[in-house]
Amino acid sequence: MRKRLFLVLLFLSCVAAMTAGAQEKAGDKTGKENVKKKKHKKHKKKRPFTARRFFIGTDVDGAMFSTAFIHHSYSYLTRQLPTNTVGTVRFSLFLNTGLTFNFNLTQTVGVFTGIDIKNIGFNDFTYGDSTIKRRSYNVGIPLGIKIGNMDDKKPFGFIGGGLDKPINYKQKQYLVRNQKTVRFNEWFSDRTPVLMPYVFIGAALKDGAVFKLQYYPGNFLNPNYKDNQGLEPNYGYDVHVLVLSVGYWIPIGRRHQIPGTTTTANGQRKLN
Repeated sequence: MRKRLFLVLLFLSCVAAMTAGAQEKAGDKTGKENVKKKKHKKHKKKRPFTARRFFIGTDVDGAMFSTAFIHHSYSYLTRQLPTNTVGTVRFSLFLNTGLTFNFNLTQTVGVFTGIDIKNIGFNDFTYGDSTIKRRSYNVGIPLGIKIGNMDDKKPFGFIGGGLDKPINYKQKQYLVRNQKTVRFNEWFSDRTPVLMPYVFIGAALKDGAVFKLQYYPGNFLNPNYKDNQGLEPNYGYDVHVLVLSVGYWIPIGRRHQIPGTTTTANGQRKLN
């Protein structure tokens, strides 16, 4: 009896020892795997914010090349002119300027608004050698989104829209080429709409050069305008202006110091 009891106890002791050893090995293996995983797990280093958070810059307009999509709906005009024409390219350098107010949300996304003044218009051939040149000085407020590298003079793209207020309308008419016959300008003229909305898309290159395409979906002329004699010179015209501008974007003011970065001699931000 005692011999059997001794054998049973010995067997149970062996089973307990084997179970404990297996658990210990499993625990060691799990621990090693965890250490291995921790060893191979790399923590991504968060990149410091190297762009200015808020700053003022120059406007993106400069030299402007404009044309227009012209639709004639008045039967008197369509008998002598094509129903749809494209105006000749017009170049303007003065006066296209303004300021932008920029706020960078992240290193790659920013928003901007501002105020600017620009010289837009179109040239239209009418009858024979007769040409009419129309232009308007507009004060505008843009609103856009920037996507790219928000550091100074780094490449980024932008898209947005805005609203213009025409403040001065000017018209030149040539009945014979290079012989000006009619010329006048009006402040806050009724010949143009009260407000002119627009949309734009563009890109800034690495060194600050900016190319922007701007389109006015509304009519450049007020077709309901009547002059002092009761005539409607804009009747039957539907004109949509398209502008390509080439400018240079320049941040204004000193750069503030950002922790983890230094400013190089050329004004660029470098990580420490």
